[in-house]
Amino acid sequence: MEKKCETLARITTILKDVIQNKDRIIARLQQPYSLDCIPVEAEYQKQFSELLMKAASDYGALTTAVTDFQWSQNFKEPPSVWGEMLRPIPVALASCTRFFEAMSATRESFATLQSLRVGHSATPLPTTPAKDPSHRAIGGDSEHTTLPAWKNETSFDDLAIKSLRSQELERQEADDENSEVGDFDPVDGTSHRRLSWPPSVKKNGL
Repeated sequence: MEKKCETLARITTILKDVIQNKDRIIARLQQPYSLDCIPVEAEYQKQFSELLMKAASDYGALTTAVTDFQWSQNFKEPPSVWGEMLRPIPVALASCTRFFEAMSATRESFATLQSLRVGHSATPLPTTPAKDPSHRAIGGDSEHTTLPAWKNETSFDDLAIKSLRSQELERQEADDENSEVGDFDPVDGTSHRRLSWPPSVKKNGL
């Protein structure tokens, strides 16, 4: 009962407002429809309403299109100027395409190198059976890991030292041969080398 009483009180208030403002409401209803309208024939009203709904959903795109259309109308330059302005665009696009292809190729190359590097580091070292008993493991394993090849190879410093030593030996041998040839007398076949007496012989002679 309380809800019904509240509903009746609300309806009574609305009716009182209508009765008090009836003259103004009647005057408003008697006035002609003065808003702007687009006259459309009856057979096209359905299509026109659908067009309005679609235009309302695409209002942003339509606004942009209208702005572009107005700009094109205000652009008074001849077509030759348009051609000069649009000519660098294909060249720039081609340059961008080549740069993108080069970057893609570089990326693929780096990826390939990275995969090869990872695969090379992941491969285990080859194992060979140990011939020397000292190389056998304590646990009885008969295989041992071979050392990398670069540890057994000579370095550039060792090669340089060996070459210098060989050159010095060859130079000394050449000097010895030259000295022997210079002291030899071709007439009597004797050599003019200086003879040195031992110290004991010198003392006895004195």
